[in-house]
Formats: sequence, structure tokens, C-alpha cells
Amino acid sequence: MTISSPSIMLDQSTNANFRAWTSAVSNALIAVGLVRTADTGQIDFATTVIPGGGNQFSGYEIFRFNDALQSTRPVVIRIEYAAGNPATLPGLFITVGTSTNGAGVINSQLQYTRRHLTVGQTLNFQTCYFSGDGSYVNMIWPLASQQLLVSVERTRNPDGTANGNGILVFTHSGSSIGQAAFLSTINLSTGTSAGAVESFAYPGPGFGTATVGADTFFFPRTVALPKQEYDLAIMTGYTADVVNLIPISVENCGSPRTYLPWTVFNPANAGVMATLMRYE
Repeated sequence: MTISSPSIMLDQSTNANFRAWTSAVSNALIAVGLVRTADTGQIDFATTVIPGGGNQFSGYEIFRFNDALQSTRPVVIRIEYAAGNPATLPGLFITVGTSTNGAGVINSQLQYTRRHLTVGQTLNFQTCYFSGDGSYVNMIWPLASQQLLVSVERTRNPDGTANGNGILVFTHSGSSIGQAAFLSTINLSTGTSAGAVESFAYPGPGFGTATVGADTFFFPRTVALPKQEYDLAIMTGYTADVVNLIPISVENCGSPRTYLPWTVFNPANAGVMATLMRYE
């Protein structure tokens, strides 16, 4: 398991700044366990230029998981480095599936619907947080506005070990958690995916319970595909129980694990909801 916390200036007012933030994100994803594939046509960070307009992208990468299950239950992730709306805002397109055509197109029927994520522009360097172990990847860009969270993980057994039954994809971008937050599931055993990406609010349905100490409760996700599957990558809780961006140890799936709480959102949600990203 690996973490990375690069300082990134998420700005694309110049080609140089666009190249800097996109290459920094790529390096961090590789540092926490993803592997860039040999697909042709992928981004060249030395020559790429700012996207031509809002909601457009300028270069992509294909990554894969790096674990023992990859040979039989492969997972691939397409990251498109993009512009938001307006075009001055950085953005990402995220697509998850099980294979490509060798030229960057995800061609499996298990494709997770392409999601466009936008973050707020910042001319100051911002610490961004990444974690992974080859069977999951997390990233949070905790800006003061228009934050971004992406989590892609294999489903887990009750003891927390990864299995090949499915993939959980969680994405968020916007000014408050619970706004533009979506969960999608992919069943690798049956060859089916969720019919639609579901809007997701939390704490709420879809979460179990985990504890730290005697009386503090957190809420990990569980899904049925159709049997119950577990997740270690993302939990939620209440801001009163954690300190923003200070790691905390929480017992989940029978073992203590390190999570990074994220509590600073739109003031309307201050003091209410916190996301805990696995960070070890």
C-alpha cells in the first residue's frame, strides 16, 4: 500500500501549467500502484496543449490494476485530461472497464459510464492526496471550492482481501459532498454493470457501520452483486468525530486501517458530513 501527496497547481491558463498539473497527476497515480498500459495514442506531456474549449479533453492515459487478479479479472481506467466549463477550470473524464482495443478505447461491455469531473482553478499550489495498493486507487483534491474525489476498487471479502467479483466506482466533484456524488457497480462474475450511475448521498442507505473507540461510528459501503460485498476505500461519518486531513485509524473488515478525513465543503454543509478515504 502506498500514499502520495504532491503539491499541484491546478491551473491551465498556459500550456506549461496544463502540462505540469496533468503530469503530476499521472506520476501520483503510478506512484500509488497503477500501471500505464501500452495503448497507442496516449498523452505526451512534453507537447500537449490546453483543451480547445469547455468540456473538451486534450490527451488521455489508460491505467490498469496491478494485482494477482488482473490476469483473470482485469480492470482498466481511462483518464482524460480535460477542461471544465468554463475552459479555464481543470477537469477529468473517468471511464472504467475491463479491456481496451489497444488504442485507448474501452471496448468491454462492463464499461462504467464516462464521468466528467471539474475542479476549481487555483493559482496556488494545493496538496492533493492519492493512495492505492494495486487493487484500488483513491484521489482527493480538497480545494476550497469545486473539490474532486475519485475511488475505484475491487470488491472485498469480509476480511478485507480483494476478490474478483466486482468493481466499485465512486466519483464526486462540486461545491459540497453529496452534490454530484455518484456510485456505480460492475459485476465481473456475470458480465453486467449497473444500468445507470446512481446519485449517492451519505451517510445513508448503502453504508454499514465501523467503529473507532467506544462510541464513534463510521459508515463503510456495502453492496450486493448479488451476495454482499465489502469495500475498504471509502467510508463516511460526521465532521465532529474527525479532524480535517489528519489521518485516523479505524477498524474496518476486522483490522485497523488508516483513513484520511475530508470535512471542508460548502459552508452549508460545514459540521455535518465527512468522507474518509483509505490512506495507507
